[in-house]
Amino acid sequence: MRKVNQDKIKEIKQKYPKGTRIMLNSMDDPHHPVPSGTLGTVETVDDIGTIHMKWDNGQSLGLIVGEDSFYVIESVQNQEKIREADEKIRVLVVEPMKEPKVEYIENTLDDMQKVVGGLIEEIDLDNNTVLVCNEEGKLMNLQANRRVGRDVIAGTFFIAGDDGSEDLVSLTDEQVNEYKERFHELEEIEQQEVFEKIEITIRGF
Repeated sequence: MRKVNQDKIKEIKQKYPKGTRIMLNSMDDPHHPVPSGTLGTVETVDDIGTIHMKWDNGQSLGLIVGEDSFYVIESVQNQEKIREADEKIRVLVVEPMKEPKVEYIENTLDDMQKVVGGLIEEIDLDNNTVLVCNEEGKLMNLQANRRVGRDVIAGTFFIAGDDGSEDLVSLTDEQVNEYKERFHELEEIEQQEVFEKIEITIRGF
């Protein structure tokens, strides 16, 4: 039987409470593994540290920390936040030299401006998502953040859903995963490059 330190088991239970949403990268099971990229919800963590899952595809194979590769795409705390305020939307915030993180913000101009630190500019990424950044980020000499297409975004930006209506909408699980992967790498960009990029052209990047 697999032995796990009791302190480690306690840590696993605290880190992955019931309701946590998880994305699977790969599973160390030669027979009937859950396919890579599958989304699921934590049911419980047992006394030997196995994370029992309810996968969206109907499978129920558990996860073993240190053997299977996976990551949290939505914590229980964030789920509680969205239930507390239906007017909030789920977005992916990308700060310079930090990994992307899921946050819930008011679907208002004021809250969006607070996230990016000034006037907002919306840039279409595809038919269903937009990148929202500081319109004056380059003029304000905000820190270089990420390259997008042939341009550099200055300052914090966030990704939100776009359903064709006037308001932005929450990202889906799949969109969160896609853009977490897209902006996962921390890019060290010379600040001078911000001034060399005037036009933002990111369609089809």
